[in-house]
Amino acid sequence: MKDLLTQQVAETLLKNDFKVFLTRGIFDVAGKREEERLLIKTLMNIDGFLKEHASSLRALSNLLPAIPLVVSVKTNRFPLMDGIVYSRFNIPVITPSTLEELLFEDRIPYVYSVKGKHLVVIDTQRMRQQRKKMKMSMKTLARKAEISIKAVYEIETNRVNPTLSTAKRLEEILGIRLILSYDIRSSSNHGKVKNNLKPKTELQRCVITKLRQIGIEATCIYNPRLNVVGKQRNLLASCVKNEEKNLKDEARFLKEFKDFFDCESVIILEKGKGEKKIYDIPVLEIDKLKEIKKANELFRLIKEKSE
Repeated sequence: MKDLLTQQVAETLLKNDFKVFLTRGIFDVAGKREEERLLIKTLMNIDGFLKEHASSLRALSNLLPAIPLVVSVKTNRFPLMDGIVYSRFNIPVITPSTLEELLFEDRIPYVYSVKGKHLVVIDTQRMRQQRKKMKMSMKTLARKAEISIKAVYEIETNRVNPTLSTAKRLEEILGIRLILSYDIRSSSNHGKVKNNLKPKTELQRCVITKLRQIGIEATCIYNPRLNVVGKQRNLLASCVKNEEKNLKDEARFLKEFKDFFDCESVIILEKGKGEKKIYDIPVLEIDKLKEIKKANELFRLIKEKSE
């Protein structure tokens, strides 16, 4: 079922002029269209999406940069509804149909779910201006909308967001549109990587420390084939391993990732057998990395070894 969901997401992106990269790991579908990039995790049950998955997806999205999304169909308790933007660990969660609507329409009403309630983001300034223009008191508006005066005050002062049904009643009473649209781009959080994940090995910690010393913003992410990412002018995607086993799988993935995102990729080992590259992905020992003084030297070495 997950494979069918992933294929459905990929087809939706292709229909909307995205180029698509399918894989498994931090994300299952990547899409790019002009300057827009998406990293999408597909899950039948959103409860399988853990905090470390979200942190890794967010970290990689920040550095690319890309928009992180999860496409799912249910939780352990209920099916997800179309037209609603859910959230898990601050990553937007939507259904396949909502994704299609977002890409086709670009914007949909910003309806989101909190503790089982469907809340909406509205233009509170416009609400207040229209109420005053109509010479309507908060008390009168509250009575007509069947809510408390306190609720009207808290909505107008941005202290709470109304439920979808309340927002629709307010629109009907005031005769204007209040519900704001959800912009898929609002889910991105480009810039510095925050709350870096803790390296799982001493070698990963050593690599990240060295990359930062030479001016490359770097973090680990929890994925076996791509576990350390960094960025200066361009993204550096790397697989850091203690031993030289099963490198072909990692190198094949890094090659596909590199070609799709037009970045640099490298395999970093504690100690290798002198192999220079696999599938055009350079292999570098940690001792060689320690000798490098500047980021430009590392990128130049990667380019030389990949040729």
